[in-house]
Amino acid sequence: MLFSCKEASKTNETKKEISGQYFELKEDNISIFLPKYFKQYSLDEYKRIVLSIEDSLHQKIELTRFDNLKFSKGNVYFFRDLSNITDISIKMMEYFPFTKKDSSILLGMISQKCNENAIESNKTCTKIKAGYSGNVKTKVFMAKYKVESKFSTHYTTFYAISSNYKSFIFTFRSIVDIDYKKYIEKIIVK
Repeated sequence: MLFSCKEASKTNETKKEISGQYFELKEDNISIFLPKYFKQYSLDEYKRIVLSIEDSLHQKIELTRFDNLKFSKGNVYFFRDLSNITDISIKMMEYFPFTKKDSSILLGMISQKCNENAIESNKTCTKIKAGYSGNVKTKVFMAKYKVESKFSTHYTTFYAISSNYKSFIFTFRSIVDIDYKKYIEKIIVK
C-alpha cells in the first residue's frame, strides 16, 4: 500500500528491502521508488526519443500518446531503464478517490483502449490480471495486459492511485513480465 508522509516512517521498517532509489516528482511532491538503472527524462528529452523511433507507424502511435499525456491537464513524468526494456509514464490528474465499483468502470475503459490500440497496430491485447485495494486514505487499482503481434510481445501495467488528496496513473510498459507491486508500495505521497 502507498504511504502518506506520516505513515512512511512507521512502516518502512517492516517492508521487505528491495534495491533501488527514490525519484522526486517535485512539482507534485511525490517520491517514487524505482530500480537504480532508471533515468528520468524531461518532456523535450522524451519527445526526442519518440522522434528517433524508426518504424513510422510505431513513431506515430508513440507521438500521439506523448502529445495526449503532455497536453492534457496535469503534470506528466517519463522514465526509462538504461537498457530500453521498460518505460514508465506518470500522469497527474484531478483528485478522484475512486471506489471498487469505479475501478471496474476504469478496467472497462482501459481494456477498450488497449484493444483499440492493438487493432490499430495489428496486435492483440489480453488482460492478464486486475485488482483493487483501498483504505480510508489510499486507493489503488491495477490492470496488466499482454500485447502481442507475430513479431513481438510486451506487457503494459496500469496503476491508478489516489492518496493524500492526489490522483495519478502510473503506466509501466516492458518487453518482460515484471511485478511492480513492490515499487508501488514504496511510493510516498506528501
